[in-house]
Amino acid sequence: QTQLFDIYSNSFSSYNEFDLLIIADVLYNKELATQVCYRIKEALRANPKIRLLLTDSQRFVPSFLQTLRECLLNTSQKLEWKEETLEQFTGSGVCIDEDQTYDIAVRTLWIGL
Repeated sequence: QTQLFDIYSNSFSSYNEFDLLIIADVLYNKELATQVCYRIKEALRANPKIRLLLTDSQRFVPSFLQTLRECLLNTSQKLEWKEETLEQFTGSGVCIDEDQTYDIAVRTLWIGL
């Protein structure tokens, strides 16, 4: 079962119902990235067994990991991006009518593995 949630909502409290939280391609600016950090902290407090997967293909907020480390202060988690290239990826995007095939550099961060 999947759920969507608003990272700015104050009424979300269902972290105990999740075993995986995916945060994908939402780090478009420092404000959003900071809110993601707060939600990660909240999720880990509510459910220490939760696993989180973050992806960031755009790299708009280079300070994200530092902000996350500061937010999580006492974490024993290794917080480092894993970077890889997906070759011959086929996808589309904003303002693109048709699928395109290209190589794309992506970075992922797992917490709780």
